[in-house]
Amino acid sequence: MTEHDRTTFLRELGEDARAITPHELTVLLEGGWRERLTAAWLVAAARRTEFRERLGEMLLASEVCLAGSAYCVALATFATAADADLPVAYLDRYLRRPDLDYDQPAAMGALLHLDAELDTTPITRPDS
Repeated sequence: MTEHDRTTFLRELGEDARAITPHELTVLLEGGWRERLTAAWLVAAARRTEFRERLGEMLLASEVCLAGSAYCVALATFATAADADLPVAYLDRYLRRPDLDYDQPAAMGALLHLDAELDTTPITRPDS
């Protein structure tokens, strides 16, 4: 894209992300991976923090592959301590499951971003 096209696209995306209703986002979050991915990116673009808990629940449930990375992006854009707790909970549950590793890199990336944004230092466990 040219710079002008990219600027126009991002402006229109932001407008659409702010215009979509909570009900429409909920319908998308109940769909397949494409719909969930789209909804999570719209939530992230508009920083719709009212979806924090829902995205966290969906990340932990890990029902649909490919969508979890977008949940992590949305949580990273909110940038609060509550948002860091959700990828931590996900990693606590799934790091022991190498057969379910598809969202682990996104959760780690979100957590690293949140650590930098919140100026936090990861806690070192005594056994590490």
